[in-house]
Amino acid sequence: MTIPGTILWVEHDSKVLKGNPLKDPHSRLFPIYLPPSYTTHPNKQFPVIYLLAGHFGSGPAMLNWSPWGEGFADRMDRLIATKKMRDSIIVLPDCFTGYGGAQYMNSAAVGRYEDYLIQELVPWIDKHLRTIPGAATRGVTGKSSGAYGALMLAMKFPDIFGLSAWRSGDAYFDFCYRKDMPHLLVMLEPFGGSVKKFLADWQKKGHPLNNGYADAINILAMAACYTPNPKSPHGFDLPVDTQTGEWDERVWQKWLKYDPLNLVSINRSNLKKLKWIYLECGRSDEYGLLYGTRQLSQQLHTLKITHHYEEFDGGHRNTNHRYDHVLSLMSKKFP
Repeated sequence: MTIPGTILWVEHDSKVLKGNPLKDPHSRLFPIYLPPSYTTHPNKQFPVIYLLAGHFGSGPAMLNWSPWGEGFADRMDRLIATKKMRDSIIVLPDCFTGYGGAQYMNSAAVGRYEDYLIQELVPWIDKHLRTIPGAATRGVTGKSSGAYGALMLAMKFPDIFGLSAWRSGDAYFDFCYRKDMPHLLVMLEPFGGSVKKFLADWQKKGHPLNNGYADAINILAMAACYTPNPKSPHGFDLPVDTQTGEWDERVWQKWLKYDPLNLVSINRSNLKKLKWIYLECGRSDEYGLLYGTRQLSQQLHTLKITHHYEEFDGGHRNTNHRYDHVLSLMSKKFP
């Protein structure tokens, strides 16, 4: 019989998210998975893994029931019971925004989500739970936008996160974002190219994500993250003219400053400090993220930065089973 772990729900009142531009909640309710031994061994301390959700997702949503699928807590219980994974605390933050996410970064158009995680959440977890503090016992992982956040945070703060696992993250922006610009323009056309009117209509309709909305909102969210502009009517700049489709290379170059492919060499010394780096992507990824992930691995190899790279049969969706592999590997890298 498998002894279940505990899902601890925490409501955290953030100071850095107060007054954020989108008026999103600064008080966040999110789950934390505590392994069975957290209860049975009250003096034991544990390593911590921060699991970041993808765009349009959140930590609480990762606990949703899935038909014919294994729930998150059941998955953790099984991995720990079968000794495939070391007993670890798993934190599932809520960084959802009015645009569906924030890439786990600071943006004048969205909010200070990097500061929220680094300055507030990590210290809070270490203060209130029996963690083994330190980068060597603190990992971060995620899929898609969560993978982007996992690598960016570890790259920028190697003294906070010593282990990083990337699952099909956003890289090679010319490939993964640029192709969606025409789709965005089609969605804006009924509103005369007005982003503000489009967003107001989307909100009025209840935030649908079908019929082209998901791609359009995703691009707008990325613009809010990468090129915020308080002087713009909607708070950010787009790399394309919404009336003519003319490309704005000046804005696009600002986007590219956040492409992991343009950040690896700049952050070589920080990346070398990390204890473990993992990259993976499905060979059939619908967003073309395989090619950015391959290039990331090639760059790390060229710079002699040790990392583990894998490709698997599958696409971008329905890949939660990969957490069996990734979380097992990460937990076994803890001292």
